[in-house]
Amino acid sequence: MKWFSLAIVFALSAFGTAQADIVGKSYNTGQSEEVESQSNTLNILFEACDFDATKICGRVTEIILPDGSVLEDDSIMPDGSVLQGSYMIENLIEEAPGQYRKGRILAPDESLRDEKMKYYGFRVDENADGTITAAGCILTLCPRKLIWSPIN
Repeated sequence: MKWFSLAIVFALSAFGTAQADIVGKSYNTGQSEEVESQSNTLNILFEACDFDATKICGRVTEIILPDGSVLEDDSIMPDGSVLQGSYMIENLIEEAPGQYRKGRILAPDESLRDEKMKYYGFRVDENADGTITAAGCILTLCPRKLIWSPIN
Protein backbone atom coordinates (compact mmCIF):
# COMPACT_ATOMS: atom_id res chain seq x y z
CA MET A 1 0.00 0.00 0.00
CA LYS A 2 2.87 2.35 0.82
CA TRP A 3 4.38 1.83 -2.66
CA PHE A 4 1.00 2.39 -4.27
CA SER A 5 0.59 5.70 -2.41
CA LEU A 6 4.06 6.84 -3.47
CA ALA A 7 3.30 5.94 -7.08
CA ILE A 8 0.09 8.01 -6.96
CA VAL A 9 1.92 11.02 -5.48
CA PHE A 10 4.66 10.76 -8.12
CA ALA A 11 2.14 10.46 -10.95
CA LEU A 12 0.12 13.44 -9.76
CA SER A 13 3.21 15.61 -9.34
CA ALA A 14 3.99 15.13 -13.03
CA PHE A 15 0.80 17.02 -13.90
CA GLY A 16 1.83 20.11 -11.91
CA THR A 17 4.50 21.30 -14.32
CA ALA A 18 5.11 21.27 -18.06
CA GLN A 19 6.60 17.85 -18.82
CA ALA A 20 6.44 17.89 -22.62
CA ASP A 21 9.14 16.43 -24.84
CA ILE A 22 10.27 19.89 -25.92
CA VAL A 23 11.03 21.02 -22.35
CA GLY A 24 14.75 21.08 -21.64
CA LYS A 25 15.73 21.17 -25.33
CA SER A 26 17.43 24.00 -27.18
CA TYR A 27 16.96 24.99 -30.80
CA ASN A 28 18.57 27.46 -33.19
CA THR A 29 16.08 29.65 -35.03
CA GLY A 30 17.99 29.91 -38.28
CA GLN A 31 18.14 33.26 -40.05
CA SER A 32 15.21 35.63 -39.93
CA GLU A 33 13.33 36.54 -43.07
CA GLU A 34 13.63 40.21 -42.10
CA VAL A 35 16.46 41.99 -43.93
CA GLU A 36 17.60 43.86 -40.80
CA SER A 37 18.63 40.67 -39.00
CA GLN A 38 19.23 38.04 -41.67
CA SER A 39 22.72 37.39 -40.44
CA ASN A 40 22.04 36.63 -36.75
CA THR A 41 20.34 33.57 -35.28
CA LEU A 42 19.02 32.85 -31.79
CA ASN A 43 19.42 29.85 -29.51
CA ILE A 44 16.20 29.17 -27.61
CA LEU A 45 15.80 26.91 -24.55
CA PHE A 46 12.30 25.56 -23.91
CA GLU A 47 11.39 25.28 -20.23
CA ALA A 48 8.46 25.48 -17.85
CA CYS A 49 7.48 29.16 -17.55
CA ASP A 50 8.65 30.86 -14.34
CA PHE A 51 5.24 32.48 -13.88
CA ASP A 52 3.13 29.35 -14.66
CA ALA A 53 4.86 25.98 -14.51
CA THR A 54 2.00 24.31 -16.41
CA LYS A 55 2.96 26.26 -19.55
CA ILE A 56 6.06 26.20 -21.73
CA CYS A 57 8.25 29.21 -22.48
CA GLY A 58 11.28 29.71 -24.71
CA ARG A 59 14.23 31.67 -23.33
CA VAL A 60 16.84 33.33 -25.55
CA THR A 61 20.13 31.86 -24.38
CA GLU A 62 22.41 33.28 -27.08
CA ILE A 63 22.49 35.50 -30.13
CA ILE A 64 24.77 33.92 -32.72
CA LEU A 65 26.59 36.24 -35.13
CA PRO A 66 27.30 35.38 -38.79
CA ASP A 67 30.83 34.19 -37.98
CA GLY A 68 29.45 31.72 -35.40
CA SER A 69 30.53 33.72 -32.37
CA VAL A 70 28.14 34.72 -29.58
CA LEU A 71 27.07 38.36 -29.24
CA GLU A 72 28.53 39.52 -25.93
CA ASP A 73 26.81 42.93 -25.79
CA ASP A 74 23.26 43.21 -24.50
CA SER A 75 20.61 43.43 -27.19
CA ILE A 76 18.25 46.08 -25.83
CA MET A 77 14.63 45.84 -26.96
CA PRO A 78 12.29 48.87 -27.42
CA ASP A 79 10.77 48.36 -23.95
CA GLY A 80 14.24 48.53 -22.37
CA SER A 81 14.52 44.79 -21.67
CA VAL A 82 17.56 42.73 -22.64
CA LEU A 83 16.77 40.03 -25.21
CA GLN A 84 19.40 37.58 -23.95
CA GLY A 85 18.03 35.65 -21.00
CA SER A 86 14.42 36.75 -21.50
CA TYR A 87 11.42 34.80 -22.73
CA MET A 88 10.85 35.25 -26.44
CA ILE A 89 8.11 32.58 -26.34
CA GLU A 90 5.42 32.34 -23.66
CA ASN A 91 2.38 30.28 -22.68
CA LEU A 92 2.67 27.24 -24.97
CA ILE A 93 0.43 24.31 -24.07
CA GLU A 94 0.95 20.76 -25.33
CA GLU A 95 -2.37 19.96 -27.03
CA ALA A 96 -1.23 16.60 -28.41
CA PRO A 97 2.10 14.75 -28.39
CA GLY A 98 4.58 16.96 -30.23
CA GLN A 99 2.02 19.72 -30.87
CA TYR A 100 2.21 22.92 -28.84
CA ARG A 101 -0.35 25.69 -29.22
CA LYS A 102 -1.77 28.91 -27.74
CA GLY A 103 1.61 30.55 -27.21
CA ARG A 104 2.89 33.93 -28.20
CA ILE A 105 6.24 34.95 -29.62
CA LEU A 106 8.13 38.21 -29.59
CA ALA A 107 9.33 39.21 -33.05
CA PRO A 108 12.65 40.86 -32.09
CA ASP A 109 13.56 41.79 -35.66
CA GLU A 110 10.26 43.60 -36.25
CA SER A 111 10.29 45.10 -32.74
CA LEU A 112 13.70 46.66 -33.35
CA ARG A 113 12.75 47.83 -36.84
CA ASP A 114 9.46 49.42 -35.72
CA GLU A 115 10.79 50.58 -32.32
CA LYS A 116 7.92 48.92 -30.42
CA MET A 117 7.38 45.43 -29.05
CA LYS A 118 5.61 43.11 -31.52
CA TYR A 119 4.09 39.76 -30.62
CA TYR A 120 2.35 37.07 -32.62
CA GLY A 121 0.45 33.95 -31.79
CA PHE A 122 2.79 30.97 -31.79
CA ARG A 123 2.69 27.23 -32.26
CA VAL A 124 5.28 24.49 -32.53
CA ASP A 125 5.23 21.04 -34.10
CA GLU A 126 7.97 18.49 -33.43
CA ASN A 127 9.26 16.77 -36.58
CA ALA A 128 10.47 13.18 -36.93
CA ASP A 129 14.03 14.34 -37.77
CA GLY A 130 14.41 16.18 -34.43
CA THR A 131 13.74 19.65 -35.82
CA ILE A 132 10.68 21.70 -34.94
CA THR A 133 8.40 23.75 -37.15
CA ALA A 134 7.83 27.11 -35.47
CA ALA A 135 4.93 29.20 -36.75
CA GLY A 136 4.03 32.79 -36.00
CA CYS A 137 0.27 33.32 -36.26
CA ILE A 138 -2.26 36.11 -36.65
CA LEU A 139 -5.57 34.78 -35.36
CA THR A 140 -5.82 31.33 -37.00
CA LEU A 141 -3.51 32.06 -39.94
CA CYS A 142 0.12 31.00 -39.47
CA PRO A 143 1.94 32.25 -42.57
CA ARG A 144 5.44 32.50 -41.10
CA LYS A 145 6.75 28.96 -40.60
CA LEU A 146 10.40 28.23 -39.95
CA ILE A 147 12.32 25.03 -39.25
CA TRP A 148 14.44 25.30 -36.11
CA SER A 149 17.33 22.87 -35.58
CA PRO A 150 18.22 21.19 -32.28
CA ILE A 151 21.48 22.29 -30.67
CA ASN A 152 21.72 19.77 -27.84
